[in-house]
Amino acid sequence: MIRFLWAVMIGSFLVAGQVWNFGRQPGAAIMAVPLRYADDIIMTHVAVTSSLIPGSLVVETDRVRRILYLHVIGVNSAQDVDRMRDGVLEWEKRIVRAVGSPAQYRALKDDERKNRELRAAARGGR
Repeated sequence: MIRFLWAVMIGSFLVAGQVWNFGRQPGAAIMAVPLRYADDIIMTHVAVTSSLIPGSLVVETDRVRRILYLHVIGVNSAQDVDRMRDGVLEWEKRIVRAVGSPAQYRALKDDERKNRELRAAARGGR
């Protein structure tokens, strides 16, 4: 809950700063976010959370392929879009930890373990 409130507060300040910067038009994009663990409930929670944080709004969902399409502001590069997408995927993980099924939680933990192993192997392989 604290992270969500913090994200709303930071998002509000960022959007306000972009609105009041008359010399510069904030960049905007429509981005696809393929969810990893979503069923209808998780997808809905992620969509609502993403829309409540200022600067992003869900404009379309693909329920079959589990993809959210968001309109985001404050992006000026592909890296900005990737950062926003990663932020939505982090919210998905938090929501799975909070209300996901045991199978979703296990899948999340398995992915986290594999990512740790890959990072450790990459560090050891240098």
